[in-house]
Amino acid sequence: MYLRWQRTFFFALTQALCIVSVSLASWALAYGIDKQHKAKRILPSSTLDLSDAFAVGGAVTAAAGVASILCLCMTIWTIIFPRKSETLRSVRIKEAMFAFAIGFFIATLIPATYITATKSGQLTAPGLSPAVIQTLLKATGEKLAYKDQTPIIAYVVVGWIALVSLIISLVFVSIAARKTLKYGEDGTGPLSPPEHQEHHVATHHNGRVHDASESESGRPSMATEKPLGEKTLGTAQHV
Repeated sequence: MYLRWQRTFFFALTQALCIVSVSLASWALAYGIDKQHKAKRILPSSTLDLSDAFAVGGAVTAAAGVASILCLCMTIWTIIFPRKSETLRSVRIKEAMFAFAIGFFIATLIPATYITATKSGQLTAPGLSPAVIQTLLKATGEKLAYKDQTPIIAYVVVGWIALVSLIISLVFVSIAARKTLKYGEDGTGPLSPPEHQEHHVATHHNGRVHDASESESGRPSMATEKPLGEKTLGTAQHV
């Protein structure tokens, strides 16, 4: 198969990165809930709003899950049908699925990155002004900015790396599918049966021999005939 090992490697890498991203997003969710409980312990009447962080975290988790499932299905397909022929429709379906997964990932990572870089949790309490709340936060050493939260930064960074791996997977899938569509299945691949490989080698060898014979037949003969005058002169001298 064309690019079999490259595709398998990046399918596995993308799945691993997506699983890590989902795990980190889950950690960020638990971390945020813990901060809300901590705020309640310090100020029982307070409310810590982290809804925007939870929303983008859930969106990134969904996108990572879609990408991971897609790569898992492609890995299984590659194993079960290692020498499957391609049609223009099958090529476009594969490319469309990866394009959807990539677009979904980008549509979730861009807002997540923006919110992480610019937003923070909002702590409110009845009867307390924002200035007093900020003083209390500084006194306790708590930071509500999302860019200061390690779990959030981690899942966003890993998510972007997973996106790059997914794009590379699309490139390899597209190249392999279109080469198969144009030239047929790769008979020299590691999963090809021995008789297929022998036939493939014999076909190429016969083709080279045929080309060589045609080139030889097309060359002008090196042997030259003597002119008629020279032949007549030689005969007269002999007599």
